[in-house]
Amino acid sequence: MHFLNPLYLLGLALASIPILIHLLIIRKNKTIEFSSLRFLKELQKTQIRRLKLKQLLLLILRTLIIVFLILSFSRPVVRSNFPIFRNYSNISTVIILDNSISMDVSDEFGNRLRQGKGFVTSLLDNLREGDQVALIYTTGITSNGAFTSDFQFIKDELARTNVSLVTSSYENSLRLAQKILSESKNFSKEVFLISDFQKSALRNFTDSVRLFDSQTSLNLVQVGGKSRFQIENVSIDSVVPLTRIFEQNKFVEFEVYLSNSSNKNLDNLVLSLFMNGERSAQRLFNLQAKGHQKVVIGGNVKSKGIVRCLFEIESDALEYDNKRWFGFIVPDKITVGLVSDNESGYIYRFLKSLEGENIQSKLILPNQVGVSNLSDVSVLIIENPNLDNVSYQKIREYLKTGKGLLLFPPISGNDLPLKNFFASIGIGLNFESKSFGANNSPTFNFIDLEHPLFFNVFAPTSDRSIVIPDPPKISNLLTTSSGLALIQTSAGQFLTEFNFEGSKILYCSVAPDLKWGNFVLTSLFPVLIYRSIFYLNSFNEYNFSLVCGEPLSLTFPKGITPTNLFRIEDPLGNTTEIQAVQLPSGNLLELRNLLVIGTYGLKNGDDVPIGTISVNVDAKESLLDLAEKEQIISYFRKHLQKDVKVNFIDDLKSFHNADFREYAGTELWKLFLILAIISAILEMIVARTSRREMEN
Repeated sequence: MHFLNPLYLLGLALASIPILIHLLIIRKNKTIEFSSLRFLKELQKTQIRRLKLKQLLLLILRTLIIVFLILSFSRPVVRSNFPIFRNYSNISTVIILDNSISMDVSDEFGNRLRQGKGFVTSLLDNLREGDQVALIYTTGITSNGAFTSDFQFIKDELARTNVSLVTSSYENSLRLAQKILSESKNFSKEVFLISDFQKSALRNFTDSVRLFDSQTSLNLVQVGGKSRFQIENVSIDSVVPLTRIFEQNKFVEFEVYLSNSSNKNLDNLVLSLFMNGERSAQRLFNLQAKGHQKVVIGGNVKSKGIVRCLFEIESDALEYDNKRWFGFIVPDKITVGLVSDNESGYIYRFLKSLEGENIQSKLILPNQVGVSNLSDVSVLIIENPNLDNVSYQKIREYLKTGKGLLLFPPISGNDLPLKNFFASIGIGLNFESKSFGANNSPTFNFIDLEHPLFFNVFAPTSDRSIVIPDPPKISNLLTTSSGLALIQTSAGQFLTEFNFEGSKILYCSVAPDLKWGNFVLTSLFPVLIYRSIFYLNSFNEYNFSLVCGEPLSLTFPKGITPTNLFRIEDPLGNTTEIQAVQLPSGNLLELRNLLVIGTYGLKNGDDVPIGTISVNVDAKESLLDLAEKEQIISYFRKHLQKDVKVNFIDDLKSFHNADFREYAGTELWKLFLILAIISAILEMIVARTSRREMEN
């Protein structure tokens, strides 16, 4: 038993007043004069005993009157259902409605979200004056989040409730419900969680603190649990690019992973690819029941800048998982700066052959690096790094802007210029010079085929060795054991990658000169130069994919934008400016509330595209298998206090006609008030009969 007004219990001390009065009367000496001894003898002992019993009964009744009145004022409540005495206490109710995309499925009973909303309406119709109610959602999107007694307000909000693209979270919603219940003014507390209870949604809680108290009941209402309807649904789960370097008018390919959550084989399904709103390709595919399929699809990139790719399948039971977005950046014209004094060199001539719509080159003499304007240079190539300290400082400042550098060893073979350069950017390296004869040239034994430079360029053999059509014959090698090895030979690293404050540096251990071997005459040379230009200029490492509603923290090199100002263009075309937090490690960009499905474009202060953010629905929401009753109860029970009552409801129609207050406590103040009145009536009757006997 609990008391809603426990301070009134202090009034129980008043029950001692009749007892004190009785004791005082007994102690008082009262003289009774008898007219004769005959009268004394006539007084029977039984009458005296009866009188004392009635006085004791009066004492008990008067004490009970006070006790019952005090208990009535203290409003006692018990968690029990009296079939006759139906005086239920006021209730504080938190309604948690699952409005994730899985609830948009329809079965033989109708749309599941509408079924859940109908159940909530029935609950609201059972509320009465003095009750409290709050409506929240498993997706975390709510306009109320606090108790109210305005039930019409909740009904209006319920009518406006639609499917949310944010992932459902039982843990977050239940902990929010606990926070709301801490403000409750009523003894009885009810939590109604209305959901389809997908198996995939029963994720482990991140916090081990158990929920609620003994005054709270958790009511689990499963929508769709009684359905026998066979739902056919295919979803696009993820997209993986097979192309790592993106160029205009070049073909790009993607792997698209799809799932069939139904119990039926589905044939001749169509997957479409759209780039910036234009259809680029279509593929037919089949899916086994409860199966998964990988489909390769691609198309030509027609535009520069931000490219928004939409992968779409035909309509089915659930529309929201039929689309998947992916974004990437195609760079504008790339300006390649070549630091060299050799206009007849292989690199210079190759760059000249590339000049056109996408690439232009700029020759910078070694003695002019310190006074040159490198701000318009997208990628810098140093052919023969015999530079002074001023030039090294200039290149250091250039790298701080987030741009890339391709570096070759000095033709002379002297490693001192390389040591000086890397030391100027804080990277201490040791180099080893090696020479080889015509018959002992090192062999190539490793190429990082997953790296964007070589992805889909070389094909591994069955024993995973690398086949280069015309492997270079190397005469000299100035190699290092530090950094990330992208190409490895039997004599050491051939191509190495370094990182400096977010900028990429590639170092090739063979100089572009015939004295160092025939590297410049092989097919590896143009591949390395060409793909390095696009890789070093690429911002596609800032292409992100995340689930709708998830936060995202990004750190960009300080030089990637002239200020800490960034611009975000959402899928609807709206642009928002965001100030980044300047940290020693770079500019920190915190992004919240990305609630629109599609690809967001990220630009720096100069309006240059530097990244994309593709926001999609959670693929787990497409797993439509529902959990069984025992599994659901067991899942929630382990996260609750042991004395919290759990009720499971899967027959929504029968519950509509029930009074859910049967789950709540019963107030007994009226009972005790009636008992006080009965005690008072009995006291009056007993007192009157006692008075008559005394008079007689």
